Amino acid sequence: MRSSTGESVGVNEIPLPLLLTLAMAGGGLLLGVLYWMLPPPVRDWRRSALLLAMVIAWSGVNRDSRIALLITALGGVFGTLPMLWMGKIPADMPSAKDPRIGLHPRYGEIRRRGLIAGLSFCVIQLLVIVVVAVVSRKT
Repeated sequence: MRSSTGESVGVNEIPLPLLLTLAMAGGGLLLGVLYWMLPPPVRDWRRSALLLAMVIAWSGVNRDSRIALLITALGGVFGTLPMLWMGKIPADMPSAKDPRIGLHPRYGEIRRRGLIAGLSFCVIQLLVIVVVAVVSRKT
């Protein structure tokens, strides 16, 4: 990355509180979208908040915490795109563990969109990791 003066700016020069705030915002956005798309019987904000806290804590104690926080921030923001594309899961959709799930009238459509969204999510996360690794490497 380059600053306005043309000098190279590294990840280590970004203030840690800013990275922590961005990581919380990115992770919160991702969990908010997941909460939005899940049917009401499955939603649990306490579990989502605990998951976000665990991800942020892991990022903060990682060996390269600044890079992990940046990956969390960018991965959270860009990871919402496939989930928004997938849309809401119908409220009457049975649990994935329920053997009657295949009988739901929209099962085929939801399954196809879920597979595409899941694969897209993985590709986006890998791209974020590669981009952050390339940008933050020491030259």
